[in-house]
Amino acid sequence: MVWFPSQRLFPAVRGMCSFSGCKFCFLRKLSIEPVQQKMIPNRYLGQPSPFTHPHLLKPGEVTPGLSQKEYSLRRHKLMARIQQEVPGMDHTVILLSNPTYYMSNDIPYTFHQDTNFLYLCGFQEPDSILVLQSLPGKSLPSHKTLLFVPRR
Repeated sequence: MVWFPSQRLFPAVRGMCSFSGCKFCFLRKLSIEPVQQKMIPNRYLGQPSPFTHPHLLKPGEVTPGLSQKEYSLRRHKLMARIQQEVPGMDHTVILLSNPTYYMSNDIPYTFHQDTNFLYLCGFQEPDSILVLQSLPGKSLPSHKTLLFVPRR
C-alpha cells in the first residue's frame, strides 16, 4: 500500500476549509474558492488595456512603457508646430489608420498600423480615424482630439 503525506493531514485540511469558506475536493486534491467577477466593459476594442492585461500594462499606459500623457504631449507638439508654420487660422488634422488587407476572401494579412497614427494615439485597431481640431477662440496648441472607431 502506498502512503501519501496528505492522508495524515486529512482532518487538518478539512478543519481549515470549514473556517475559510472554500470547498475542498479530496479526490482531486484541489480547493475551489469563489472568484470575484470583474466588470468587463460592454465593448472591448481588442487592444490590451491595463484592465484586461495587468501583467503587460500599468494603469494609465496605452502601450507598454508609454502613458496617455505621452501621447497627449505628442499631439500637443504637433498642433504647436502647425501653429508656428501657419499662424492665425483654425486647423484640423485628419489621420487614417491602415485598413485590413486580405490575401483572399477570408484570409487577412498580419495587421500593421500606420506609423503616424500609432505615434500620435497608440491605438492599434484597423479602419479608425484620428481627428485633431483647434478650438475656436483659443490659441493653439489647445485642441480637441476625436477618435472614430468602427462598430464591431
